[in-house]
Amino acid sequence: MTSPVRQSTSASIKVENPLPYLVTFSTECRVPDISLPSQFVVPANSEGTFSFEFQPLRAGETFGRLTLHNSDLGYYLYELSLKATPALPEKPIHFQAILGSGQSIFAKFINYTRQKTEYYCRTDCQDFHTEKIINAAPGAQGGTEVSV
Repeated sequence: MTSPVRQSTSASIKVENPLPYLVTFSTECRVPDISLPSQFVVPANSEGTFSFEFQPLRAGETFGRLTLHNSDLGYYLYELSLKATPALPEKPIHFQAILGSGQSIFAKFINYTRQKTEYYCRTDCQDFHTEKIINAAPGAQGGTEVSV
């Protein structure tokens, strides 16, 4: 799987249940950039689709293992090859103010980290002013919106 940093991509795996009763698979993946449900169900005599997401926070390549387990059907092991490319540029913010006046605009971004995070803000122009530190709540599965 490949994704730019701070973006998300998903994949799915088809799993067959040949048994005449519903089965529940437990899931495990120790790669912190992979989000997945702790278990999923496949109906009797059918095929189920298991989906998971890759949300990288740092550029680079990594490898990991995804495990699906059911006591009746055993272990299904999948090797993951993950590549996070550098982040894409953020959307520009445009200001338009009358000479001598001011304008305030909120810039929004998504916090994907799963713990409380401090973001440090700076500008390279003395005409712009912003808070120096932004505290962000832990990111939910799809991230948490933060504004400055």
